[in-house]
Amino acid sequence: MVLVTRQQQLFFAIEDTEGTAKSLTTSSDAILALELSSSITKDMVDRGAVSASLSRETDNVGRGGIEFTFGVDLRGGGDLTTAPVWGPLLRACGWKQHVSTRSEALVQYIASDSSGATCVAGEVLTFAGGSGATARCLQNSATTSATNVFITDISGTPSGAVSGSRSGTSAWTSDGAVTESGFKYTPDSTTAVRLDYASKTGVPAVGETYKGASSGAFGVLKAVGTTGATAEEAKFDMVPGTGNFSAGETLNDQASGSSKAYVVHASPDIKLDRTPSLTIEHRQNGLFRRGVGCRGNVQLQLESGTPARLYFTFTGSLSSTGDAALATDASYSSVAVTRFAQGYFGVGTDQAFPVSSFEFDCGNSVALRADPTGTNGDLSAVISDRDPTVSIDPEMVNTATFDWLGGWGNATTMSGLATVGTTQGNRVAIEFPKLQVSSLGDGDRDGIWTGDVELKAKRNTAAGNDEAAIYVY
Repeated sequence: MVLVTRQQQLFFAIEDTEGTAKSLTTSSDAILALELSSSITKDMVDRGAVSASLSRETDNVGRGGIEFTFGVDLRGGGDLTTAPVWGPLLRACGWKQHVSTRSEALVQYIASDSSGATCVAGEVLTFAGGSGATARCLQNSATTSATNVFITDISGTPSGAVSGSRSGTSAWTSDGAVTESGFKYTPDSTTAVRLDYASKTGVPAVGETYKGASSGAFGVLKAVGTTGATAEEAKFDMVPGTGNFSAGETLNDQASGSSKAYVVHASPDIKLDRTPSLTIEHRQNGLFRRGVGCRGNVQLQLESGTPARLYFTFTGSLSSTGDAALATDASYSSVAVTRFAQGYFGVGTDQAFPVSSFEFDCGNSVALRADPTGTNGDLSAVISDRDPTVSIDPEMVNTATFDWLGGWGNATTMSGLATVGTTQGNRVAIEFPKLQVSSLGDGDRDGIWTGDVELKAKRNTAAGNDEAAIYVY
């Protein structure tokens, strides 16, 4: 039997227990992968054995891991209530998906009046009402009927007649109601699980270790007494490899026993604040490779006029290999692929730049965690650091228009925004509150002077985890 390289499939799912294989459903856990590859590593251990001859003893096999690299098309879920298929992959790269029931900001929009809205992506909108409120427009819109205009960077209360920094005075007004919808993702550094509890005994304290009576899972209490969506909420840093707490079980403090305890809600709203781990399986025309405890890095690559893509590199512990037929029931998203056209890239208040390429690299540092309980001597991958970078090739302008060199020399920070897609439910924007030039060179694009610009995405507030935001709307 000849194995054909183009006949490959990729499946993945978020694990219930970190480093333990999640059962994959081929009909629903498939994703259409681009440029898919996987590679296995094995540490070969030479024990240094000596004898009367120069012949070598057989090496021992040490730790082993697996790496998956692939791209996926950048597309939304098709509407404002369906998450993109790549959302779980992004989460496993250290990004948090915001949840409306937890009062976390999503993508915000304002409703226009019946005359329709005329605006362009990236421009600053100024509203006659709300004492000159402003917002950044996330979309191109020119309609003849009522529409929703998605915005960000809201200052004040938008209402009344609207004028745009590039579109001028528009023939529409806002009704002043700011609504949230769609999906928002931001970088995350936490490792907590939060869940609803029905009752508690004693006065639990942060730092105490709790064990589930039925699940056997361990967690260190991180926060108590927060109002959740359906009940009171507690946060736990879970001990890796022990699983997660179960609905309805009792969680006992390990130091005091049952004198301090939680009873998990019968129908708990359990949220993984921590970066989830994935089980990933690569099928290659009759063979398969499976990794567990996978986490990774993500890059967003945009080329003018071409399909937009996300590229992922995941590292995990090698779980199993063997023979497996290609799935016949795998299904893929039918939402149209977005292009980097009729979009926007700009920096600062509203300085748009023609670019042929835009690349965002999350810059995650990923390593396998050694653990003797694992099959290969490791448990899962961990993201230990990140250094986000944006690379662009803008057409150069004079310093009066925009001073790249001065900004570099003065360590000036600037905001940045790129948008892709034109259809509601299939638009994506990535926003940076603070970009700092880290290198600047000259380029040439068909005789046009361009810049070879690298920028670093920096924290916007002391709390961090806000150097970038991805909106799907």
